[in-house]
Order: sequence, then structure tokens, then C-alpha cells
Amino acid sequence: MRFSTTSASAAGPERGPGTSPLPWVGLRRRARAFDALGLPAVALDRHGTIVAVNAAWSDLAVQGDPPIGLAVGDEYRAPGAPDAGPRDRLAERRVAAGLAEVVGGRRALFEVERRWPWATEERWFLVRAAAAAIDDGHGAVVVHLDITGRKHLEERIG
Repeated sequence: MRFSTTSASAAGPERGPGTSPLPWVGLRRRARAFDALGLPAVALDRHGTIVAVNAAWSDLAVQGDPPIGLAVGDEYRAPGAPDAGPRDRLAERRVAAGLAEVVGGRRALFEVERRWPWATEERWFLVRAAAAAIDDGHGAVVVHLDITGRKHLEERIG
């Protein structure tokens, strides 16, 4: 991970039993916090390259139907419809433009709902990107909230 190795506390960096700083402790804490989200999430550098993933993303990346297959070092693209029709392609361009603004520091937050057909059902995700100082002050954390249940409910009552 490329997150800052300094502690957020006013007392300075975290220290172990001796007096030497242990910046890796801060990294472990950040990684645990990232995993605690419980939502699939990735951290992106200023170029949109994945620099960190959490456990929920790792699970979705291999168990999705179809699998996402994106890992650290890959260029991020939001999960979406592999059978991309005109509406899906428009959404993909919108996602790419919104993410570019966030990782470039021109926008603080971007979110979009994305259709993602699985073999067994059509699923929907709210993809939310928030600016984060990951790569020289730029980057983003992107979370993916499964909103399939809400979409099904909207269809039934709509």
C-alpha cells in the first residue's frame, strides 16, 4: 500500500517497545480499517492504477459471476455489463470521466449506479469514488455497494 506511514495522532509516529518508530504498524491499522468497510473497495493512484484492495474486493474479484479479475497493479475499471450496449457504454464513459476528475484532484466525490449482469441474475452496484491523498496528494478510494435489492424493489413498485 502507498498510504502515509505516519500516525494521525498528535504525539507523532507510533512507537514500539523501544524508541524507534514503527511505521508499518500504521500501515497494518490502515489495512484493517480498509478491510473493516465490508464493501468491496480499491485505492487508486493518480493514474487510476489499483494500489491496494480490501478483502471484500479480493473475494468479489475471484467469486463474481463473471469474476472482475482486477488486482493491484491493474488499471481500474468499474464492474459493469460485459454485454455493453449503448447505455452501458455511455455509463462506462461517465465512470471513466468521473474517476479521472477524482484521482486528478478536480473533484472530491463521484458516484454512479452500475448494472452488472451475473450468470444467475442482473446485479447493481453504487460505485462511489472519494478523493484520497494516495499518490503525491492525488488518488481515490472507490467502494462498491450492492444495491440489487433496492433496484428490484424499485422495479416492483415503479
